Formats: sequence, structure tokens, C-alpha cells
Amino acid sequence: MIRLIVKMALVATCFLASAAQAQKLPAGFVYLRDVDPTIIQDMRYAGSNNFVGRPLRGYEANECVV
Repeated sequence: MIRLIVKMALVATCFLASAAQAQKLPAGFVYLRDVDPTIIQDMRYAGSNNFVGRPLRGYEANECVV
């Protein structure tokens, strides 16, 4: 069951990532999924599971940039 949830989360991240890719990244920055797609991203500021209890503006893409 956990694996199914993780897979579903990864699929959702891929759909959100396509919207994030439409934006050009600054020089030297890359998407975490491009570095290692096996890393599970848990972007807390994009959802309500964070210290403020709600999604924060600017984190809509749910994508890690490093």
C-alpha cells in the first residue's frame, strides 16, 4: 500500500513538474528529479502539512530546485 501511495505521489509530481519546467531556471540550478529521479520529494510548503498549516505562495509547483 505504501509503495502505491509513493508511486501515485511521484506521478502527481511529474505532472506538476511539467508546469514547473515551463519556467527557465537561473544558471547553475537544476531540478532535483533531474539529478536523481529516485529521490522522493516531500515539498511541505506546497501543501498544508507544514508549520503554517496551509500552502505558501510561491511553492505551487511542488518541485525541488537545487
